[in-house]
Amino acid sequence: MSQDKRDSVSIQLSLIGERIRTVRKRLGMTQEELAGGDITRNMISRIENGVALPSLPSLCTICARLDIPVGALFDDLDDYALRRLVETLKKLEGTKKYARAIETYKSFGIDKLPGYAQTILCRIYLARARELYEAGKLTEATKILSEAEVFAALPENKVYADRIFLLKKLISVCAVSNETESVDNPDDTEHLGQIIFSDNDTAVYLLCRTKLNDIAEVPYSQPHESAAPLRAELAPIINGLPGGLFRTHIEARLDMLNANYLAAKAKIITLIDSQMPPSMLYDLYCDLEFCCKCCGDFQNAYKYSNLRIELLKKIN
Repeated sequence: MSQDKRDSVSIQLSLIGERIRTVRKRLGMTQEELAGGDITRNMISRIENGVALPSLPSLCTICARLDIPVGALFDDLDDYALRRLVETLKKLEGTKKYARAIETYKSFGIDKLPGYAQTILCRIYLARARELYEAGKLTEATKILSEAEVFAALPENKVYADRIFLLKKLISVCAVSNETESVDNPDDTEHLGQIIFSDNDTAVYLLCRTKLNDIAEVPYSQPHESAAPLRAELAPIINGLPGGLFRTHIEARLDMLNANYLAAKAKIITLIDSQMPPSMLYDLYCDLEFCCKCCGDFQNAYKYSNLRIELLKKIN
């Protein structure tokens, strides 16, 4: 055999071995598990290192255990891996196993993804972040959202980019820890205003909260000078919200700005629901404690303070 042919065989051996090792590691499988009872672990090691070429029966056995066709070892393995990854992600998304889907994606180690795959990952990352947010795990949710922004950079994924922005903003608005401390950004109001035209209730709520932040949390003995102008400004968009948490909470905050703390307290009490995201519940307890203090109802202020502190233990 000529030197060129020997080099060619050596390269082919090396490629087959590398591809077997890559798939095995993506599946989290050990060499012993791949070897089973009919191939030795040492033989698997030699194959993966390009020292030995498996027989056809052994190659078929190895590929069956890796759940890949034999041809994948001689073709574009990344292309095959991508197809398999997408199929797996769709199945996991369909069964709402979002954390498992993210782990699976990371284990495949595919750097470049086509747009359709990035769109799937946008949905999965957002769903996982929402789960974490609703469980009160704000730091983890923020981290997942930051990772999701990579996939949302494509123009066709703008709707997901907006949803990422809204959830991050919602986490920031109801933040109760240094890791998720709210930071005012002049561009946020403009961004929220743009999303509103997509008929998004969360964007409406957050835009109103942005405008009411700080001034609604200061005790007033009479209506604040901005109370009437803000109510007039926000009324058109608030009226577009269905009755429920977002609309009622904004109306309660406008009452606070109007020094009508009894009305604000009455509205917020109707919103309390132990099933809502802990960070949102914490936010409502803060407002209730504030309103009770302003009304001179110190017994209930103490009650809501204790509930807030107890809830804080569950939020991270």
